[in-house]
Amino acid sequence: MTDVLAEDVNWLAESLRLTMFSTGADGESVSATLFRDLTGQDPEVTAVHKAGPAQHEHGQLAGTAAVLSCDRQPGRWDIALTPILTGDMTLAEFPNIGNWRNALEFYRRLMLQWIDRSPPCNRIAVGAIALRPAADRVAGYRALQQFLPDVRIDAEHSMDFSYTINRPRQFEIDHDSVRINRLSKWSVARLSGVQFQVSGATTPVQVTPTGVDIHACRVELDINTAAERVAPLPKDAIAPMFSQLVESVIELLDKGDVR
Repeated sequence: MTDVLAEDVNWLAESLRLTMFSTGADGESVSATLFRDLTGQDPEVTAVHKAGPAQHEHGQLAGTAAVLSCDRQPGRWDIALTPILTGDMTLAEFPNIGNWRNALEFYRRLMLQWIDRSPPCNRIAVGAIALRPAADRVAGYRALQQFLPDVRIDAEHSMDFSYTINRPRQFEIDHDSVRINRLSKWSVARLSGVQFQVSGATTPVQVTPTGVDIHACRVELDINTAAERVAPLPKDAIAPMFSQLVESVIELLDKGDVR
């Protein structure tokens, strides 16, 4: 499942997401064939919902074990990269799309194509979920401790640990200061006979791991510009802003919970 990068890994990418928001009606002009515009392929699934209205497209990216999903509704666009899951899948590791560095760079290049022709937006967000395989819960907590310098984890005597924090920063664009929220949630996850809701499926897919339980450090990142902003971001600032959000993902996965 790690075909985006086949070499030895540190963090693995579970999912990547770009979300763009607009307070106006400019989104109506967005292409209804966003999946094809981005990939050159037709989506495997297209669904249009009159309530909203909303449109969903998804399909496997050629030559990868990743699924691209494009969701469009008034004032919001979500483009996500996730691993392929099937009903007959037996897992020896958490579902992922490969080494996070290569997956993120692949996704960055793909999303810059969208940003070049995206409608005006007043807010942008990058989401990422990353995994670091661990032998067991205790090993996972010990590994997680390296990334949380302000927290002490009693690895041997703790369970159900979860740490969430926002480390906001300011970003300057066109003599304007924009707050970037850097939310991160750190935990150790266990995979043991679970259900996954596959995008586009009407019922959950049962995916069962092999042997003993599988553990991994897990970090959920949501790097976004402040929701209070109403004025559209300058068009030529959206790509640099997106790159800044991506750099925050890289920094957090490299250095952990840093200010």
